[in-house]
Amino acid sequence: MISVGINGLGRIGKGVLLQLINDPTICIRAINVPSITNENLESYLNHDSTHQPNMKIQVTLENPDYVSIGRHLLVHIYHTRDVSELDWREDGVTHLFECTGQYLTTDKAKKHDVDYVVMSAPPKDLDITPMFCPGVNENDYKGESIISIASCTTNCLTPFLKKLTQTTHIIEDANFITVHASTASQSIVDEANTNKRTSRSVWNNIIPHTTGAQKTIDYLLPELKNKIKGTSIRVPLNTVSMIDLNIRFTQPTDKDTLLTSLTTDDVFTISKEKLVSVDYIGTKSPSILDKACTMQLTSQSIKFALWYDNEWSFCTQMIRMVKKMHHYTTKKHNSLLDIEFARKKVFVRCDFNCPDGDYFRIQSAIPTLKYIINQQSSHVIIATHYGRPKNNMEYSTKPFITVLEKLLNTSIHFLPNGLDSVDADISSPGVYLMENTRYHKYETKPTDDWKQGFTIDVFCNEAFSCSHRNHTSMTKIHAEEKCLGKCFEKEIQALDQFKANKDTMSKLKKMVILGGNKINDKLPMLRNLANSVDVIFIAGNTLNHRESYADILKELESYQATIVLAIDGFGNVEDKEGEYIPNLNTFNVNWIIKDVGPNTILQLQSIITSMDLIFWNGTLGIVESPVYKRGSLLLLHALEHCKADVIIGGGDTAGFVNQYPNTLKHISTGGGASIQYLGE
Repeated sequence: MISVGINGLGRIGKGVLLQLINDPTICIRAINVPSITNENLESYLNHDSTHQPNMKIQVTLENPDYVSIGRHLLVHIYHTRDVSELDWREDGVTHLFECTGQYLTTDKAKKHDVDYVVMSAPPKDLDITPMFCPGVNENDYKGESIISIASCTTNCLTPFLKKLTQTTHIIEDANFITVHASTASQSIVDEANTNKRTSRSVWNNIIPHTTGAQKTIDYLLPELKNKIKGTSIRVPLNTVSMIDLNIRFTQPTDKDTLLTSLTTDDVFTISKEKLVSVDYIGTKSPSILDKACTMQLTSQSIKFALWYDNEWSFCTQMIRMVKKMHHYTTKKHNSLLDIEFARKKVFVRCDFNCPDGDYFRIQSAIPTLKYIINQQSSHVIIATHYGRPKNNMEYSTKPFITVLEKLLNTSIHFLPNGLDSVDADISSPGVYLMENTRYHKYETKPTDDWKQGFTIDVFCNEAFSCSHRNHTSMTKIHAEEKCLGKCFEKEIQALDQFKANKDTMSKLKKMVILGGNKINDKLPMLRNLANSVDVIFIAGNTLNHRESYADILKELESYQATIVLAIDGFGNVEDKEGEYIPNLNTFNVNWIIKDVGPNTILQLQSIITSMDLIFWNGTLGIVESPVYKRGSLLLLHALEHCKADVIIGGGDTAGFVNQYPNTLKHISTGGGASIQYLGE
């Protein structure tokens, strides 16, 4: 539970409070609202010209200084403009939402007697106060006590720009205009002030204005420094703004191809409907791309439109950041040893998505399952997805029962209703296996409407390979306690060795071997690893797209790591199967490279011998073909006999390696999850 305070109950402070009314992870301990009495607080919260609460908010007067607001009991209410009168720490507040706009430097924010302060505007001392934006750089947070959440416009623009930097499309430059709703700083009627245009009436004017977003973009996305220019106009709306963004790319870029390559999440979404501003009131995504408004300007230029509720979604971003801060500064996760399992119902999310006869992922989960069972849990409920079933007849998980009973040496009950199971289905103590979670449409498309019909005490995540997916059985299961399984923790420990900066592990020489398909989805990982490893070796299908990746490869070469590409290979030359290509540097577009050659293997072996830590993701050739798997086999042999600790990055690479006896340090259960984790 996070204990928070709110200083200021204007548009942002009120929005934060309204969103926290039913948030079970946060407890409001104190609020400072100088201009509203305790008696009028209930009316103020229940009536709003823009954001109407979806329920009646009850405020109970407990005594002259304390009220209860819904589920938040005994909230200390202050009515002061003197910061010295605010006893946040005495009230148990650890994190303060600073929503007055009056404490925008670290020195001023330090006047609050509290552990952590989040400013609701860009700081006036950006060289001192760090700035974070969920969806952009929240993972750079390292425990700072005073931070800024930037501006609402920045929270709209930078998550989208961040998404673009994670694709192969390089931004040359861009310009934008934010069509911004009115704010409290503007005048209702004309004032006697000719120095600023915002002194003119807000209600019947479009008013040119400025924005600080350009400066904050440079801070949050230094790779785009001096590339993004913009301005603002104010329009007579209560809330919801739109950014008109024009981007020129370094190479011809098709808008439809680009849109297809973008991934969405809680922060960045894509709207496919033809909506207007009022339709976006109350949306929590701060960056919503309007697909219908996307326009191809030239072969290298595209116009985008981004919507954002400049009040509500900005409040959501503040809350997201506070949760991130709390997660970082408290223990990041519980292990099995942190949980008392005796007499408890435990839900274990595994990943048994295995080809027939390949039980690698099942075997990886057995130590965790045995431990939980041996700790005298009353119920152990195992859940997994399996394949991509088109109906409820194929890819049933029921056949896994035989394998699990043999490995666990215990009987297992089957739950045919899967995630639709209720408490009555699991009334008897024992071990249960749920039917395929993907038999339910809501598994891959989670909604807030889903109601968990069964009660559990502990949620154990033993599905690292699915940890990058927002699926119901991964992110929506409610339990009082949560922990990671043994295999999950092992995955993190292995991969964290590559996330550590070279300066902090200077005695270890590290290398990444990257094969497989194109590198599009691996760019964030490559950019991170290029500053933490010594050598990145690239082969696989990327070799067939050298010209397309020229800018990316040039960028990677500017980092600390040495970039090495395969020098020879085998493939189709003039339609001859398995033809040798002696020199890949004289690349011919008619070649189709399907495996690396002997000189590349010798080159690899020479580099490998000097390494202490090696990460391999993606086979070097088409290993399904006996003609084109020789390079990967020779690499596996070299890794097996080198001094380095070798980590296999899951997916198809793990499937290939597991076909052969090996003593490699760690074989990951998750390909995509490993890539995303290393890219964070």
